[in-house]
Amino acid sequence: TCDQETGFNVPFGQYEELATPSGFTQFQEVTKDWTFTNGSFLDLNLKGVDFLLADPPYAGTFANYSGRGFTFKHQIQVADWLADHSMPMIACNSLNLELAKLYKARGFSIYRTDVKRSISRNGKGLQAAPEMIAFKGFGKNRKFSQLVEKIERCRV
Repeated sequence: TCDQETGFNVPFGQYEELATPSGFTQFQEVTKDWTFTNGSFLDLNLKGVDFLLADPPYAGTFANYSGRGFTFKHQIQVADWLADHSMPMIACNSLNLELAKLYKARGFSIYRTDVKRSISRNGKGLQAAPEMIAFKGFGKNRKFSQLVEKIERCRV
């Protein structure tokens, strides 16, 4: 759901207290000098950016955050736009063979991981969902599976 006032994606319901995830204090310390941006990738100014994490709406899932939808054509635009930049980057998305091939063709190393969902449309049977993690610009022969727990190289 998008909050009418802020335009941000928010979960259903009202909560008096928000749960603080474990490790959040460390996350705050590491990211205190980072800039987080929410909006169209086409509007980003990447001057001086040393690292880019792209987390577009996931392919094949709900993607109507803006009210205009986010189609596979948009996924291609994101992948092309990312490929045009040279800083180290990580792109996350749902694990989808067509999408994995798209990123691989643009020079990304493709990995998969299973991520437990905490929100589900039916609220039952929350299962781990396969996700793609695509790396680019970190040099050759990096062993990302040693840097990120529980990921494996995706053969596409």
